[in-house]
Amino acid sequence: MAKRCILSCFNSLALAILLLFPSFIFGQPGSSSNPFTQLGNAWSVPSSGIYHFNIGGTAFSTYVEAGNGWILIASGSASTSESSYASTTSLTLQSDKILPAIVYASTDIVKVRINATSGPALPFDVETSDAQTLTNLRADVTLSVNSNGSAWTGTGTSYMSKLYGCSSTSSLSSRIYHACNNGGGLHWLMPDNIEKVSYSSGTENDLNLWVRADAAAFLPVEMIDFDARRTSKKVNLSWQTASEHNNDGFQIQRSSDSRNWEMLSFVPGKGTTQESQSYTYTDEHPLLGMNYYRLLQLDFDGRSEYSKVVGIELENSDGHVQLFPNPSDGDLSLALDLEYIGEATFTLSDCTGRRLKTLMLSLDGGISSHKIDLGGMPAGIYMAMVQAGAKTWQQRLVLK
Repeated sequence: MAKRCILSCFNSLALAILLLFPSFIFGQPGSSSNPFTQLGNAWSVPSSGIYHFNIGGTAFSTYVEAGNGWILIASGSASTSESSYASTTSLTLQSDKILPAIVYASTDIVKVRINATSGPALPFDVETSDAQTLTNLRADVTLSVNSNGSAWTGTGTSYMSKLYGCSSTSSLSSRIYHACNNGGGLHWLMPDNIEKVSYSSGTENDLNLWVRADAAAFLPVEMIDFDARRTSKKVNLSWQTASEHNNDGFQIQRSSDSRNWEMLSFVPGKGTTQESQSYTYTDEHPLLGMNYYRLLQLDFDGRSEYSKVVGIELENSDGHVQLFPNPSDGDLSLALDLEYIGEATFTLSDCTGRRLKTLMLSLDGGISSHKIDLGGMPAGIYMAMVQAGAKTWQQRLVLK
């Protein structure tokens, strides 16, 4: 019994630690125990440094710059002469290494960058999204093959000019940017031989090759779940995120037909965080019948992304209220089947909650039908409500 109690207490403690400190168990996103799974995750790193990835089963670590998505894929030291870069899965600055080809063959890559961190030709920092250069990158051949040096932008673009017909088709590890094939074992040859070459180290620069995935393709919020549950006559929405980047917040939208949507509320996000977050919202006045919900996640820079759609049905156990046709051109019928005797109130409100029409209805406890003329009201989405005693029914109405 004592042993069972000790084991139970230990399991409870472990569960509590897991729930309270998930990053303690699994590690922060980008750590060796919790690697990034897409190149676009580089946009979310909180600070520049070494981060871990696992892309298509290839695990590697490399340097990532914060705030711009650049991922280091090759780096060379000016003081080292070598015939080719060795492939590595643990890349650091000026290590004379290159990541495996499967990494830079990714179709997620939309831009390439070369910069120098030290040497005589500074500053030097150029980049390009040239289609031929990207094709060369993914094919693991020298970047200057059939490309145009003028496609590069930044500081030091004059070093990228080349003569057509003199580009080597060697692999990247042998010649990363080789403009003129006029020397053996050249890696980063630029005009005047002032960039990194395999000889005369006194006039070389340290050089780095970077790649970047499309920021628009990187979902700024990694959603774990989105769920709707009914509690009495309310609908409770809940959702969780695994990480957030530049997240302004969530629009909560509702529909009765999953085609026409209205905004219910806005829930602020957490900006940028690598910690999991939980959110809730209660729809105090759901529609009779089917209610569909979705989230519109909004980024601070204007980008947006929809969540999946969840649906839940609210049945009316205290009677039946129906508006038809819906959508309507203004000639509306209201059918009531309520066990209520007395005066009931019909109100029509706009999306801001402002009441536009109020009618008094006389009910005798049975089935009744009422004609409501809404002619002349502008087309749009309205909320119709019937209140009979302490009970209220609501339904979304579309006027066309």
